[in-house]
Amino acid sequence: MDQIHYNRLFAKTQKSAIQFFTLHNKKQLAYHNLLHTQYVVNKTLEIAAHYMVTEEELLILYIAAWFHDTGYLLTDPKKHESKSVEVMKSFAKELGLHENVIDHIARCIMATQYPRKPADLLEEIICDADTFNIGTKDFSETNKRMFREVQGFRKDKLSKSNFDNETIHFMDAHKYYTGYCSRFLKQGKNQNKKHLITVATQKPHQ
Repeated sequence: MDQIHYNRLFAKTQKSAIQFFTLHNKKQLAYHNLLHTQYVVNKTLEIAAHYMVTEEELLILYIAAWFHDTGYLLTDPKKHESKSVEVMKSFAKELGLHENVIDHIARCIMATQYPRKPADLLEEIICDADTFNIGTKDFSETNKRMFREVQGFRKDKLSKSNFDNETIHFMDAHKYYTGYCSRFLKQGKNQNKKHLITVATQKPHQ
């Protein structure tokens, strides 16, 4: 496959994914929306640039990143990975991609499901890109958006302190898989967790 053909596939993937988010827009998705998806795509490319991935592998990552959360637009959050794979497969077949390539994209998407157990470098990259923000200065803002989203989906209203405690437990269980993210994000993640623990344990002013 020549470079021009790959470039067309990359461009078509971006256009189709953006159209899908626009068509099925859900206002209650304060976090798992197009903004988050674009962030994950950018971070996927950033991480992949530090590894010897082929053009085909980069395409696999690119499609997986663009479609990994499309299921949120159509179904219950707990089932979104499987639905995302369905959406991706429908699109990938239009591109005429080989079945082996489509299967690898599907595995990358499913690797973001908890508990996470990435089986190869590509799955590790997509997992780390999906939670890249945990180790950055963006975390405070993205965590606020996540809280708004969780509140919108839950019938029983979750208090901020309970949400913070759940997030701390999540951060305890979370790990970065690639050497790149582990090296550059571990300290930021620990600082973010420490700050969240401080906030969660603060007594309200009388």
